[in-house]
Amino acid sequence: MKIKRHLLNVCLLMAAPVMSLGQSGIFVRGEHNSWGANQADELVATGNGIYEIENYTLTGAFKIADASWSSACNWGAPAGSTLVRPGEKHQLENGSNTNLTVDGETVCAKITFDANEGTLLIEKVPDAPEVLAGPALWPVNV
Repeated sequence: MKIKRHLLNVCLLMAAPVMSLGQSGIFVRGEHNSWGANQADELVATGNGIYEIENYTLTGAFKIADASWSSACNWGAPAGSTLVRPGEKHQLENGSNTNLTVDGETVCAKITFDANEGTLLIEKVPDAPEVLAGPALWPVNV
């Protein structure tokens, strides 16, 4: 636990010079944004080691990392568990070379990263279509 907290503090200290109010220096980076660290992909620090981004669309492989891919803030999948399902809390591993993945296009109401626990939670937009490899499938009651 102390090591995780120390790594988080190092990550935040490295990002501090570029942060302004509401910025965290931690990003969702992946295939959906060419692995970039753009302002639109930056998580917002909400306090107590919790970071969030709302109204976000994921496709394919991704990670949670700072702009420089530092060893202090490069969160990926533990060995053997890469698929992230909305509504389930997933354990991440800092320094992992394994990408996380989502199945098809996932329209997220909110993505929450808890740096204290090293977990990720995706909340999907209610009634959002599932786009796997073709047409969108909408619920019957729409």
